[in-house]
Amino acid sequence: MYLIGLTGNIATGKSTVCDILTQLGARVIDADLVAHTALRRGTAAWRALIEAFGYDILTYDGTVDRRKLGAIVFNDATKLRILEQITHPAVGAELALLIRDALHAPAAGAILVVEAVKLYESGIYEYMDALWVVTAPRAEQKRRLMQERGMNEADANARLDSQPPVDEKLNRAQVVIDNGGSIEDLRVQVMRAFVQINPETARDKTALLQKWLRLETAPTATANAASAPIENAMPASTENAMPASTENAMPASTENATLAPTETENASAPTETENASAPTETENASAPTETENAPATASAEWTVRRARPADARMLAELLARIEGRNEAIGRAEMLERLGKFGYWFVRAGDQTVALAAWQAENLAAIVRELWAANDADATRAFPLLLEAIQTEANALTCEVVAIVVPERAAQLAAIAAQTSGYESNTVEQLHKLWRSVIEPLLSAKTTLYTKQLREIVIKPI
Repeated sequence: MYLIGLTGNIATGKSTVCDILTQLGARVIDADLVAHTALRRGTAAWRALIEAFGYDILTYDGTVDRRKLGAIVFNDATKLRILEQITHPAVGAELALLIRDALHAPAAGAILVVEAVKLYESGIYEYMDALWVVTAPRAEQKRRLMQERGMNEADANARLDSQPPVDEKLNRAQVVIDNGGSIEDLRVQVMRAFVQINPETARDKTALLQKWLRLETAPTATANAASAPIENAMPASTENAMPASTENAMPASTENATLAPTETENASAPTETENASAPTETENASAPTETENAPATASAEWTVRRARPADARMLAELLARIEGRNEAIGRAEMLERLGKFGYWFVRAGDQTVALAAWQAENLAAIVRELWAANDADATRAFPLLLEAIQTEANALTCEVVAIVVPERAAQLAAIAAQTSGYESNTVEQLHKLWRSVIEPLLSAKTTLYTKQLREIVIKPI
């Protein structure tokens, strides 16, 4: 696989160049998605950010408000370094895993593009087969920041002044794209450079993976532990972290990601194709049965972990089968779901035996989906899944966990409640703050189970 490192300062039009490369058949790693991935609710990096910058950086549902975080670190070098020390190791690990899986994907393309603002300064470009640099006149960058991103003139100038110098990058670049003119001029430049690529000249990627996979997150604890573990612990060292970057740290902008997303277990991120997975119509016809998913052997080691964005293909296929869908879940829908819900798996060896999905709002954590291969696995797996969800809910200062699942999962909800200490409840018994978000999810056939985690506070966070 021929690996292009594409870089350039803010508002030079890197995303537009990536769009053109995608149209030409290249696979592009979305540089912005990795920031969302690395700071997903409940990850170790997410917790570290809260510890460093406080709960004020969170939105109502517990996700990181990147604009608030960017405003905090933009003019404070010390806080910027703290941010980078927290996020860069996780980002680097996910990038390495994504490249690794792209190399081994059955349908892998011949050309992969990695976009990153600090590609050159980090030295990462040395592992690429080619360095592409996108440029634009400062006046055009300023115009784009003001007209397309709504910045005032002072903010636009401040952002431009914070950018690293481009001269050294240009001296090392194999391809320089001038994006100061029309889209037609840009497309011609990109096409001319693209047709000159010879994938057979691609270098071996072993050194690249050896460097970055040292940042890989710690392995998941087994399900036999005292409680369900929260995965994605921070690496023990930040020695190999991505380098400091003012632009990379500014989550307020889509130009501002560090390197690119995600990790996977023999799956590809959903951005590779419009449809993240393509289960057959027969597979989609009904939810998995016990015969389709035989009980895990007693000897298999059980683990519990959060779904990663690059699990999207496997997750999309499983959800389509659970929901009895006759078509695959497409990329856009799967990404929307991953942004809305936190998914947890229990795995027995390489087999998924149980799944739970949840969301949080107004101090209530709500389990919205439960599935298990069979009742025996459900009895063993659901306490692990709910313990993991309760741990994340506690981190968000949620006061209650409610199980509100579709009718098809009613029996599984009863198993989960019985094995994990949840009580059957009516909506009238709920505190009004919880009730405001839980009641709209209920139907006449829905059974509600709840577990209170803490004392009720005066108002929602």
